[in-house]
Amino acid sequence: MQTYNLFEQGFRFYHDPSLHYEITPENTVKFDQTTGKAVMYFGMRDYLSNGKRLRKTIRFTAGPPILFMSPHDSNADIKWDGVVNIEWERKGVYGAYSQNCISDPEKISEHFNPATAVTNDNTTIRTAFVFCYDSNAKYLIKRDGAADRTVSAYNVTSVVLNQNEYICSVISSGSQLLKELKSGTENAIKLSITYDLAYDFTADARGISLYTMSDTIARAIEEEI
Repeated sequence: MQTYNLFEQGFRFYHDPSLHYEITPENTVKFDQTTGKAVMYFGMRDYLSNGKRLRKTIRFTAGPPILFMSPHDSNADIKWDGVVNIEWERKGVYGAYSQNCISDPEKISEHFNPATAVTNDNTTIRTAFVFCYDSNAKYLIKRDGAADRTVSAYNVTSVVLNQNEYICSVISSGSQLLKELKSGTENAIKLSITYDLAYDFTADARGISLYTMSDTIARAIEEEI
C-alpha cells in the first residue's frame, strides 16, 4: 500500500493565502493578542515541470475518506491544552462513510474501545478535528449492552460521554467528509485556531498534524492545467 506524506508531496502551512510565506520552526505562526486567534493556510502552489503547468491532487480512493487534525507538542503527543476552538474555510471534494467502526479510533480520542471507556457520566473529552462541512457528519458512540448513539462531529474538538461510552467511528449520511486536497492558491484551506489567552504557553512548542486512517488509500495525481 502506498503511503503519502503530505509534506513530501509539497503541501505546507503558510502565513498567507497566496502561499508565499511558509510557516516553519524559525518562522512560526503568530496569534492575535486580543482574540487569541491564529490564522494559517494549508495547501501548495501549482508548479512547472518540463515546461508544463501542473496541478497535484491527493484523492482518498478507498477506506474512510476523512481528514483529521490534532495539535501536538515537541514529543509528538497530542496536546489540546489551551486550544479553545478550530474553524476552517470549506474547500474541496467530499465523500460519505458509514462503516460501523473506523480502523484507528485511537486517533479520534483516547476513549476508543471498552477498555478505555470513560468512567463517569458527563465527561468532556477532547477529540481530533474532523474536516466535514455540516452536522450530518457524526461521531459514532458505543457502550457495551446499549444502543449506539451519535453526536455531531462538525466544527467541534470535544464531546461529552457518559459512563462506559467510547467513540468508535466517524460516519456521515451523505458526502460531508473531505476526501481530496488540491494544489493551487484557490484551493488552499484557511484554518483559524483560537487559543486561551489565560493559558501559559511558556516554552510550549506546538505543531499541527493532519492525517487519515491506516486503511485510507490515497492517490497522488498530476494534471496539466
